[in-house]
Amino acid sequence: MKILKKKVLILGSEGYIGSELCNYLKKDKNIILTKIDNKLYFNNSIKQNNNFINKDLRFLSNEYISKFDVIIMLAGLSNNPIDNLFPEKAYNVVYKYTQRIALLCKKYKIKFIWPSSCSVYGNSLSKSVNENSTTNPLTYYSKNKIKIENFLKKISDKKFHPIILRISTVFGFSNSLRLDTVTNMLMMMAIENKEIILNSDGSALRPLVSLNGVVKAFYYAIFFKSKKMEIINVGTNSNNFSILKLAKKISKLNKNIKIKINSKNIFFKDSLVNKKDSRSYKVNFNKIKKKFPKFSDNVNHELKNLQNKLKKYKEKKILKNRKFYRLKQISFYLRRKRISKDLFIKKIK
Repeated sequence: MKILKKKVLILGSEGYIGSELCNYLKKDKNIILTKIDNKLYFNNSIKQNNNFINKDLRFLSNEYISKFDVIIMLAGLSNNPIDNLFPEKAYNVVYKYTQRIALLCKKYKIKFIWPSSCSVYGNSLSKSVNENSTTNPLTYYSKNKIKIENFLKKISDKKFHPIILRISTVFGFSNSLRLDTVTNMLMMMAIENKEIILNSDGSALRPLVSLNGVVKAFYYAIFFKSKKMEIINVGTNSNNFSILKLAKKISKLNKNIKIKINSKNIFFKDSLVNKKDSRSYKVNFNKIKKKFPKFSDNVNHELKNLQNKLKKYKEKKILKNRKFYRLKQISFYLRRKRISKDLFIKKIK
């Protein structure tokens, strides 16, 4: 029996997740891959090729969108806005273009796969939360995720059923590297400064998932046959850690370097109340094993892999380089009027 090839479009293909997902998908001969990215973060490593288009997705025509079987929507803002990046306005931009793409997918019977976040659970008082638990988003980022989730629920029906992947606290090396994820940052602190600084008491709980695990979840979602809209937490039950436990794991990998608790760390100063991180949640991942039986994630192995990759950057002193912090980079270009408040890239004369 001949397997029909799937025409897959990745929107936001050159970002932290997108760049690694595309590397993974291009190995499958049953996938015809097209990549689109507006290079919002001015990543000079992006190479033009036959299946990469440098374009803002807001300029894609309806006719163009209609050509695909699957669309994975990775374009968006990475975390909570800072400085003069007006949060409500910026996230409304993301909501509107996601809304348009989703409606076009419904119109043309295209599978729509979208990344939400386990951060929508916010601060959970229960022992463990699952996909049916009440959400409690605490930041503009997570509130926007719920807003989009609710929209997708509203438009889903018997013929259109999006797949929403609620991704855990992701970490790992990418060709479009970010240090504004907690694990990546703590690992780089350990390598570059030989100490780990926590500006909270470290008691907040987070579910961890490696970038490799996230990529596999998207891959399984492409071929997953669903009869209704699905929300799936992405991670594993064994990888719920407190930030302090995570710091200790990283410390041991780096010869038991010192951990400083309740110290000044300018990078993670939001969402703290009385030196406690208000975001704390333990997540249940039973559903992903039922829906994607082959899904697995070896966090200890991936932490070691991250360490080995980041060691190559040790002498470059990248820990405080804004280029590795998505919203710091956007704010920098906003101040220099290279990006509009609607997140359009301006041409440099």
